[in-house]
Amino acid sequence: LAKAFPIALLLLCMAGCQELKKDVDPDVFLTGDDIARRHKYPVENYYFTTTDGYILRIFRIPGKKGQSLEKAKAEPKPPLILQHGFMDDADVFVCNGEPNAPGFFLANQGYDIWMPNIRGTRYSRNHTTLNPDKDKEFWNFDMETMGLMDMMQYIDFIRDKTGYSKVGYIGHSQGTSQMFIAMSYHPNFFKEKLAVFAAWAPVARLTHLSNIFVKMAAKVHADGIYKKLKMWEMYPYDFKAQTRWAWVCTNLPFICKIEYMFTTDKEPKADNIERMGVYDGHLPGGTSLKELTHFFQLIDGNGFYRYREDPKHQHQENYNLKNIPKTEVPMWFYVGEKDTMSDIRDVVWLQEQINHAKAHYVDHTLYKHIGHSTFLLPGANYIQYLKDTSEFVKLHYPPDLDPQFSDYLLISLTEAILKKKK
Repeated sequence: LAKAFPIALLLLCMAGCQELKKDVDPDVFLTGDDIARRHKYPVENYYFTTTDGYILRIFRIPGKKGQSLEKAKAEPKPPLILQHGFMDDADVFVCNGEPNAPGFFLANQGYDIWMPNIRGTRYSRNHTTLNPDKDKEFWNFDMETMGLMDMMQYIDFIRDKTGYSKVGYIGHSQGTSQMFIAMSYHPNFFKEKLAVFAAWAPVARLTHLSNIFVKMAAKVHADGIYKKLKMWEMYPYDFKAQTRWAWVCTNLPFICKIEYMFTTDKEPKADNIERMGVYDGHLPGGTSLKELTHFFQLIDGNGFYRYREDPKHQHQENYNLKNIPKTEVPMWFYVGEKDTMSDIRDVVWLQEQINHAKAHYVDHTLYKHIGHSTFLLPGANYIQYLKDTSEFVKLHYPPDLDPQFSDYLLISLTEAILKKKK
C-alpha cells in the first residue's frame, strides 16, 4: 500500500477539511538508538563488518531504564538478540515507546539487548568496496544470505563482546526465516551457541498468506518489472515521505488503521494507535530486489524453498527443516490470529517439518486479535505475548546467568526441563 500523502490530504478534505493540529511525536525524527536515549535507556552502537564486506550497525541496550551506560555494562547480563523482519530495521523494537516497546520491555527484564540492522537497510547500507547507489552487486542478497552471513557472524561478534558462550534470539517475521535457514544448514553451530529461540510471526511457507497487496504483486510478477527497470534496491527509507506519512497517521489515525488492515493486521484493534505515526515514520527500512523476489517465489510455491534465478527451469530446492536442532535449542512460536503474513496453517506445517515423526519438540501459542505488526506495536491490553515470551526465555536462559558458568547451567536446565516433560 503506497503511503501517498496527497491522497491522505484529499481524504482529510473529504472528511471536512479539519485542521491538522497535532504535532508528530519527536521519536519520528530520531534514530532507534536516539529513541532509546530519549527514553532514558543506556544505549550504544557497534559497527560490524561481515566477511563479504557489508558493514552492519547494531544497537545495544545493555541495561534497564535509568541506568548509566557504564553501570549497565559493568553488570553481566545474558545477551538477547532481537532481529527485525522484511523491509524493517531495528527501530521497530523501540518505536512503541514506554513501557511496551519490545526492546524496552525485555531490557527491563534484565537482558542485554542487541538489535542488529541487516544488510541493505537504512543503517547497514554500507560496504568496504561496493557503492549501494552504483553497484548492482551490493544488492545481490536474500534471506539465505542474511542468515548464513550476517546472522551467524554477528552471533560470534556478540559472544566475543559479552563473554557469554551462548546467546538468546527473538526473531520477528523474516528474522525467524533467516534463523530457520541457518539452523537447517549448520545445526551444530546453533547447538553450541544458541540458548533459546522465540519466533514471533514465524515465516517459512507462505501458502496461506492473505495480504492482498503482496499476493497481487506476486501474481503480476512486479519484481520482473523492477528488474527491467534495473531497480535493485527496494523500498528505501525516505525521511521526507515518511515523516509526512507520520503526520497523517498522527492526525488521521483511521487512515493508518485502514493501511494496517489491508497489509499486516486483519483487525488492527490490538495495535497501539497512539504510536502508529512513529512506527510508520520509520518504515520501510529498505531491502533488495532479490529478497523481494524470494518472497514472491515462496508465495507461488507450497514449501520453504531456496531462491531460484530462473524459476521456470530450476528445480525447487527445499530447506531441510528436519536438520534443525530440537532438544539442544528450546523453541516456541508465537502466532497472531489476525496476521495476514504468518498464517496459523503455515505455522503448523512448519512445526510438523521440524518435529517430524511423533516427536514433539516445538509448539506454538495462538493469540486472538493479534496481527503481524502487533508484535512490534502492541496496545496496552495486548502484551500477553511479551509476557509469555519473557517467561519462556527466562525458563531456558535466566537473566542472572553468569557468563563463567553459562554452559553448565544451561545444560542442567535443559535436562531438567526435558525430564519434567517426560
